[in-house]
Amino acid sequence: MNSCPTFGMPATAGPDSIAVTDFTKYFKEPKTVVELAPGETLFAQGDTGDAMYALLEGEIDIVVGGTPVDRVASGRLIGEMAIVDATPRSASAVAVTACRLAKVDRRQFLFMVHEAPTFAIDVMREMAERLRHWHERANQ
Repeated sequence: MNSCPTFGMPATAGPDSIAVTDFTKYFKEPKTVVELAPGETLFAQGDTGDAMYALLEGEIDIVVGGTPVDRVASGRLIGEMAIVDATPRSASAVAVTACRLAKVDRRQFLFMVHEAPTFAIDVMREMAERLRHWHERANQ
């Protein structure tokens, strides 16, 4: 990895006004970039989770059992749960628009956590906000 993550990133408004970190600031020079066309699947529910992704450009639907449950926009993370707990993917990720993503494998993730503990806190904040958002939607 050529650069260390940026420290002290501000939170921004994401889909449905969830306060989230803009993760693109951590990936100014991503080691591995994945590009998707609209309709392409990044990963499928049940797949082995060997990487997470920062959505640099575009929008992706999160799909569970064939039903879209969320839409993720630029600046957000995708697949972080599987890299943290090494379990199969709990959902599929399908590009809505053309997308560019920074791919982060487990080794890179651990390096980033070690070099910039704020990155780990931001990942946990992202996961907590997403769980809170899904819980609120389920209780409506």
